[in-house]
Amino acid sequence: MNSLIVPIVMWGGKPPTHKIRAITMTKDLKHILTGCADGQICIWDMNDTTKSIQPKMLLFGHSSSVVSIVSINNGTKDTKFMASASLTNELFLWDLSDGRCLEQTRLSGSPSRLMSTEITIDGKAESCILCVGLFAEIFILSAVTLEMVATLVSRIYPDWINCCCITNSGPEMSVVGLTMSGTIKVWQIPNNLSTKSSPILEDESKQLRCQNAVQLTHASHPDNYLLIVCPYEWQLYDSGDFSLLCTVPSPHGSVFSGGDFLKDNYSVALYDQNGIVFLYSLPTTSMPRGSRDSVKDFDTCKVRLLYSFRSKETSELSSPPVMDLFNEQNGDFILCSGNSNGSVSLWSISKNRDHISDTVNLLCNIGLQTHWESLVRKPAGIIDQLGKDLNISVTTSLYIESLGQLACGREDGSIIIVPAARACKSRLLRDGPLTKKTWLPHRTMRGHQDRVTYLLYPHQESNRYSSQIFVSGSADFTIILWELFTGVQLHVFNIHGGEITQLIVPPEECSPRVQQSICSVASDHSVAILSIRERKCVMLAASHTSTVVSIKWRPLDDFVLVACADGGLFVWQMETGHLDRYVTGVTATEIFAACDESSSNRTDDIVHGNVNLSQAFKRRNLAGFKAAAQQGLRNIIETIEDKIQDDGEKQGNLNAMSCTKAMLVQPLRASPTQDDDSHIVFFNTEAIIGTLLQEQALRKKLSRVQKRAENGNNPSSARKVLNAFIYQVKNQLLDSSDQGSSAASTPNISRKHKEKEKKSPSMEVDTIMNVAQLLLSCLHGWGLDQKLDDICKNKLGIFEPLIPICFGLLSREGQMALMLPTWTKQKKVRITKSEDIVDGCTHLTFSIIEDNVAATDDVCSHSGHWEVSSTITTHHLISIIAVANTLMELSNLSFSNNTKTSNANGTSLTEDSTSSNISDGVSESPGEMAQIKQGWALLATMHCVLLQELLDSTLYKPPKLELLARRWQDRCLEVREAAQALLLAKLRQIEPEGRRKIVEEWARHMPDYVQQQHIDLVPNTRTEERLNSVSASGTPTDDIIDKSSVSSVELATEAPTQSLRPTAQRLSYETRRRQATAVIILGVIGAEFGQEMEPSRSNNASPSKSQSKSEIPEGFKLTNYSMARNTCKALVYLLLHPASPRLPANAPIRRAAIDLIGRGFTVWEPYVEVSAVLLGLLENCVDYSTHLASIQSGLPLSAQADSCRSSHHALCLIATARPLTFITTIAREVARHNAAAANPQHQALLATSIIVRSRAEVLRIIELLADKMMSDVMDLLVEVIDVILFCIDTNALRTANSLIEAVPALSRFHTISYDPRTRRIAVGTRRGAIYLYDLRTNKHQIIHRGRYTISTLAFSPEGKYLSVYSVQDNLLSFWMTSSTLFGMLQAQVKNVKTVRLLPSSVNQRIVSSPDHTRDNSKNFMKLSWVNNRITVLLLPDGNEYKCHV
Repeated sequence: MNSLIVPIVMWGGKPPTHKIRAITMTKDLKHILTGCADGQICIWDMNDTTKSIQPKMLLFGHSSSVVSIVSINNGTKDTKFMASASLTNELFLWDLSDGRCLEQTRLSGSPSRLMSTEITIDGKAESCILCVGLFAEIFILSAVTLEMVATLVSRIYPDWINCCCITNSGPEMSVVGLTMSGTIKVWQIPNNLSTKSSPILEDESKQLRCQNAVQLTHASHPDNYLLIVCPYEWQLYDSGDFSLLCTVPSPHGSVFSGGDFLKDNYSVALYDQNGIVFLYSLPTTSMPRGSRDSVKDFDTCKVRLLYSFRSKETSELSSPPVMDLFNEQNGDFILCSGNSNGSVSLWSISKNRDHISDTVNLLCNIGLQTHWESLVRKPAGIIDQLGKDLNISVTTSLYIESLGQLACGREDGSIIIVPAARACKSRLLRDGPLTKKTWLPHRTMRGHQDRVTYLLYPHQESNRYSSQIFVSGSADFTIILWELFTGVQLHVFNIHGGEITQLIVPPEECSPRVQQSICSVASDHSVAILSIRERKCVMLAASHTSTVVSIKWRPLDDFVLVACADGGLFVWQMETGHLDRYVTGVTATEIFAACDESSSNRTDDIVHGNVNLSQAFKRRNLAGFKAAAQQGLRNIIETIEDKIQDDGEKQGNLNAMSCTKAMLVQPLRASPTQDDDSHIVFFNTEAIIGTLLQEQALRKKLSRVQKRAENGNNPSSARKVLNAFIYQVKNQLLDSSDQGSSAASTPNISRKHKEKEKKSPSMEVDTIMNVAQLLLSCLHGWGLDQKLDDICKNKLGIFEPLIPICFGLLSREGQMALMLPTWTKQKKVRITKSEDIVDGCTHLTFSIIEDNVAATDDVCSHSGHWEVSSTITTHHLISIIAVANTLMELSNLSFSNNTKTSNANGTSLTEDSTSSNISDGVSESPGEMAQIKQGWALLATMHCVLLQELLDSTLYKPPKLELLARRWQDRCLEVREAAQALLLAKLRQIEPEGRRKIVEEWARHMPDYVQQQHIDLVPNTRTEERLNSVSASGTPTDDIIDKSSVSSVELATEAPTQSLRPTAQRLSYETRRRQATAVIILGVIGAEFGQEMEPSRSNNASPSKSQSKSEIPEGFKLTNYSMARNTCKALVYLLLHPASPRLPANAPIRRAAIDLIGRGFTVWEPYVEVSAVLLGLLENCVDYSTHLASIQSGLPLSAQADSCRSSHHALCLIATARPLTFITTIAREVARHNAAAANPQHQALLATSIIVRSRAEVLRIIELLADKMMSDVMDLLVEVIDVILFCIDTNALRTANSLIEAVPALSRFHTISYDPRTRRIAVGTRRGAIYLYDLRTNKHQIIHRGRYTISTLAFSPEGKYLSVYSVQDNLLSFWMTSSTLFGMLQAQVKNVKTVRLLPSSVNQRIVSSPDHTRDNSKNFMKLSWVNNRITVLLLPDGNEYKCHV
């Protein structure tokens, strides 16, 4: 499952560049969507009343310019989706509410335009996308999955389709397309389109007198017209016979870029590349078709230019603006325009043409820059505090993960290194110490004379480099080597003749000399290999003909391949610098592609040093961060192991523990040449929690080691103990199922060969406490509860944000949605209009005058991120609850504790004392510790339960059920518990009616499982055969279940790109994910709110089960159980299905099914085969003893240990809820095993059967029942003894207390007695029978004493007599059990004496007292033998009664 990532954006003082290339408006006219030349998409919110707009978020994902955007309405009233296409054939489907990328695919050619429509497919109306571009077909794609639905192809003169439109002149829908050469084609779409149909051919084709058309539009009213817009003219055609009605040239040589009909207004609007809009009138009455025989007849209707208008621009545009026209509900029209300056203009065009001056009105004209300047609190840059001169901008940056440092290169040539988390705190938090007069700890390195273009920390790329070396490149053509911890300049390379654009680390397989070198690329087309060790140039390749675009390595052949922009390929020898060959064309392509055949080769795409994020997505630079949690916190453990091995720096290094993988700072540039560096801070919630728990465990272990050393113990032995603990933690955190993604990128270098280097005391190392404090401060809902806010500031040490926080959201393929700081405020403007008469036509010019808005401190709300989208709310709630619960469980952990202590560790005076690790010297009083824990509990409770009540319900975006369900079995236990608590809280808040709607919504996504047929070959191998039969049945395993079907991110790295050619029907990623989510959601509802056959016997049953029948969801009742049965079948299928590549043994979806089976077993019981479920769970618990230590440690678990934990927990829930069912089922399986053991043919299978391998787990559950469900165990005491004797080693029972020592819980049962001499066990039942087990013969006999319950029994010390007492009849009987003829014959059991022991009054008092029936050992009586002839009855009140045999 994917990690829980919370991105935060620090935009800085300048907005990102947004050169608009595509614009559209959603069908509900609430959002404007603009795509820019750098690949980003901006979502603008529009006010329905004032028509003002403000940018909301920026979407990153496309690697090239966005060419078209279309909004999609998937059967809902509100438009929630959009599709976008780019020049590099990318097609993305986005969720408008939160900016998530739902689906993506790649087209066979470059698209130019997208359209949305609704088509009936296989009898169901579905939204589809029509795509045209530089290909001869028109693709029809599903608007839900982006899968190919149909292809419209040409059989006559196929050519690229420039534009198309949709007509509905008849019962069938028609698609009209216009080729680049001017051929118009018509395709008829069937009423019921089948996905398996062949490509659709055109029904009509005709050559027209137009070429290079830019727009084709159809209008059915007032007449069936076709509008074709060409660059220098526009034409009107009859849509019936495609006869030309008129041709109108562009005025004054304008170049048209598009146009559309003003429907019901008898007008057309044309817009040119200068941003001028022309409105032409059409005939006001329809003309008979017979009179349209010639163009001249139509020309007499006087198509004339009414007026034109434009916005007055203050600067020239670098590219033509884009425009689009939309209809309002009142009949008016809205014209949207976007230009290369990032400004968006809205015009309102009235349908009334009586007064020209009142027909067109400019609603707004505003861009990102205007909004940025209007903000009261400016967006923060990450090192703004250090910028004395605000004009010095950051040109490049690099985050050093191992130290938590951020290196920023600036345009004046300086490099500043700061602790990343503290730098963020100083700019984001209001009451932090660094916002006052203290200075952010930093180091400045000066050496370059021009702006810094690239930074590299080689040790971060490979451990073979020294951790002290830092490299920088500049626009002054130099490369400088730095000593990182002291800031000393080591060497300057002056070998290039242009600015440095890239610094690269060679692969591991190179020669030893090259392994200690780096590769540099410059703008003068030169490539060099520079030796760090020798401080000289190894190779300089300066004869490249054009810009270097990519480099590949052939280390075994000592070759480096350099690809240039003009298609040339240079092959250089690395050691000698000799040019081996130069090739172009196909040969160059083949040689360059041949390098990919070897897995050891690596490609380095050359980009500018200031990598823009769109190119980063193309190169997948964020993949390493996304895989951080998959590495199982490997780097954190290795760092700790290195630090602990140094005896002299134990405590200091623990305080300086790195925040590796818990936080990542990534530079962000929308445009690689025009923007300054913004930064994205990624918080990995799982890594934060894991590191906090790990620090706590290591601190405790280190304290014990130090105490042991102080007491005079051998230091080496203490070191061995600590190293053994570290080894245990490492093995626990590193999942054995990891595919080794991190191992592939980092060589396995022995620790003995690692260089031990002392770090300068002045180098500040960021800690995990800084990261956790910053995350909680940003996520907390400030201003909702003033008392809790005071507790957070004074007790917990988290502070209120200084400015509104801009959060982000990651999609599964790495696409990102980043909130803009401008969404919190709108800017007021006034619009002026002037009229000019040009050539008899009215020309309108609009200007914008800004109104100043009073700036107050209360403009910004710090709780606004709960009102953005449900997805963001879900991620933020899970994160803050999980981290708060973790801190609550740790001892003495508050961010404000260190303010009471001095700086004992020798850190800098400018260090933020509130963010350091807690010193062991600080001791909180019990009262203060209780207040801190209560504060964390209140913080978690407010966000889990009370948040919706404190916020405006109309604006609050509640968490998404499906996202919470996908975290139901998250690999991080704290995240899992937070998601489960949120999901259950929401289900209870929405009440029965809301739960009914959820069941109806998700029931249609439930997968259809066929009925399983089980065949048992032998009695004791039922589960094995049952699992095989499940695998062999016709269930849709491959399509429905996937190992990451519960995750919104993980499947992205494994799901192949969908093909756009018609193929066999296959479930898409979104469909599979919804099916898995439906199983979990309905499983939770059924388990928590379903109707039980009978109440649960468990004492801690869920309170939600005690509900009236009206509150039970439909489908989960005893009268209507269809949904309960289907859900149960799906859960059991996931449990019993054998492990496969699509459903691994320890997959999260399987763990979720295990957990829900245990939670709702009382609901599922009528629809399952209990023995199959119990054996399936027991099989997962076979290795529970192996993982018991790691489970109890509280540290993150491996997937196998987590699966064992979930199965054990489910078995405990089932056993305590239905103890009688559990005991009888296990006893039946034991009896089946014992019966099969008598058959010699089954001996080989018996040793590996589930019931044999899981003996330890069965015994643990029996002990649990004996401790908590004593009354139920008493009812089936004989079956319990059968199971216990099967699970333990009976040969080890050598003393009278051996049975109690093997199963301590049996000490509470005084109706069980063991005689070690005769190896017999006596068991008294409530039915009055006595069972005698002979362990030597593995047989038992039954003695019928009477019908009254046996209260207690005991063997005599010599084993000759068995005394039995029943309080109901007050009779004490003695049975002779000794065997004859020296024990070789069967024992003859007979009653030798029976006496009435207690006085009648005492016996009557005991019988009438309700205490003697309670399940409490203190209320039970007990028989004890004084010697071989005398026994004593001990009563609960302390009285004793003796009796002689």
